[in-house]
Amino acid sequence: MIRNLAGAVLATIQDYPSIAGGICAFAVAFALVAGNALYGQPGGHPEPLWATRDRLTTRSVAPPRTQLPVHQVRTETIQPTPIPVPSHRPSAPAVSAPVPDPVRAVQDGLTRLGFYSGEIDGLYGPKTRAAIIAFQKSRALDPDGEVTAGLIAAIAGREAPAAEERPAAIAVAATEQDSAALSRSAGPADEPTVDVTRAARVARIQIGLMNFGEPDIAVDGMLGPQTVEAIRAFQRRYDLPVTGEPDDAVIDKLEQIGALKKG
Repeated sequence: MIRNLAGAVLATIQDYPSIAGGICAFAVAFALVAGNALYGQPGGHPEPLWATRDRLTTRSVAPPRTQLPVHQVRTETIQPTPIPVPSHRPSAPAVSAPVPDPVRAVQDGLTRLGFYSGEIDGLYGPKTRAAIIAFQKSRALDPDGEVTAGLIAAIAGREAPAAEERPAAIAVAATEQDSAALSRSAGPADEPTVDVTRAARVARIQIGLMNFGEPDIAVDGMLGPQTVEAIRAFQRRYDLPVTGEPDDAVIDKLEQIGALKKG
């Protein structure tokens, strides 16, 4: 019977060699895995299906031979430093009146008179210069195209005498009238006025510095950090007192080198 069974197995292997080879490979792999799990592991599994060895005699975890060092940790209690709270809130600093933009005021005046059709942006460009020259020619003025106190007074419909020919009080009153006539956006009538003559002087120096080679200068009549630094650089270049102020020495030097027309 065993001979017949063996013959039948051999005949099946000859007829189906691939199936027989797969069964044999599976049997060998299963035997290896099962033998390793049951007898090859040195310690016990924490949750086995059935226990294969005694946990007390396991060799998986050996007791440490040397005791690990223990470092002492020191703790401290830090008391927070109280921050003093002021008893009253400081008052806000007084805000000075905004300085009217002379270029914007000139653009606004020339627009109302029909000489300027561009955007009122406070930027001195070719269209603004052309409008100023056209206005100056129509009033028989020197067509230099520059923003000056005399130009502001002429647009406002008044003749501006030289500053050195009139007292300081009259000069301030005239500039206040020019500011009210041209700078409509400067604020309500009860706000303090500012010196338009100084703003026009700054704008003229800015035009001269732009002609001198400072393309980043904005012609706005405001003595900002960029304009102050450009004036200081110009004063250092021509050995003038380095103050950053728009004084007569800067204007005279700009006229002397041809960056501004004399007048």
